[in-house]
Amino acid sequence: MVASLQSLPVELRLQIWDHYVRASDLNIHQPRRFRRGVQRHLLAILQTCQTFRLEALSILTLDKFCFHCASTESLLDLFSKLSRMQLSSIRHLTVRDIPFDFEGDFFFWHDFFPLCPGLQLDTLTILDGGSSIERQDSAVSSSRYFDIEQQVRAGHGWKQLRYLIDNTETLTFERVRIGFQSFSREPQPSTWSSIIQQRDNRLTGAKVDIFVAKKDYLGQKGVILDPEKRDVFDNNATDWIRPRPRLQRREMMVILQRGKDAYIVEDGSGLKSSVSELFEDRSWQVIKEDALRWRVVCESGSPRLYPSKNGQDAFRDMNRGILRQS
Repeated sequence: MVASLQSLPVELRLQIWDHYVRASDLNIHQPRRFRRGVQRHLLAILQTCQTFRLEALSILTLDKFCFHCASTESLLDLFSKLSRMQLSSIRHLTVRDIPFDFEGDFFFWHDFFPLCPGLQLDTLTILDGGSSIERQDSAVSSSRYFDIEQQVRAGHGWKQLRYLIDNTETLTFERVRIGFQSFSREPQPSTWSSIIQQRDNRLTGAKVDIFVAKKDYLGQKGVILDPEKRDVFDNNATDWIRPRPRLQRREMMVILQRGKDAYIVEDGSGLKSSVSELFEDRSWQVIKEDALRWRVVCESGSPRLYPSKNGQDAFRDMNRGILRQS
């Protein structure tokens, strides 16, 4: 005879609820194609019975869920709605690396982490933003390389950081020019591992690992998460000194692991002045509204003006006039 759910002991039902909660993802403005359809219905059973709902409340805590943010803007939507205590409870976060465009300036996920003191994630996963950034692929790849290096040297708020990259350009370019300076790429992951081990102590487990999808999975997305479908990557290996173009279409994953006893809590000390000025006397909702008006101005064919701080009010009035006319 099959027992009904209501006939089970409360302790056993709590284990069932805990299992389902841990299997659930919360999508923040996540495009439909990235959702796993079954996830939307995992907690629906808790709405069928008041008894189930009340007994599950004790385990419906933020640390049980994995939050998926479709962009940097979605990340700020999430952060702006949570208290400092709630932010410190989140343990798993995934963000697609699509920047927030404000008046021609690009702000990435890591620019806003210092706004969230107390953040202490177990796992942070960054997904490739792809062609959403209106720059040449080589510029995007080199920029991502230095973003990763900055996290190796001074990143906070996470124990493990995973970068999923759609191709190998980020880890195989030779030199890149930024402004008037030319930079060369160091061999990886040996260089980054050395840096993070100096930061946290090698004996604590701090390290950097890099994986690349096997040749059989050329051009396929999502395979890098399967250990059976990836190889260990090393810039010093002969195949990767001057990789052939077809090899660049393979997925990669960079995993940064902080040391066992490392202090990972975000303390806000790395806040950029540009981000501080952005939020000066403005809420996130107002910033989003200003960004939307700016896009309307640009798409309407108006000159791409970059107003000074003192000209913000005039700029907003101009935008409101354009919106009323559209």
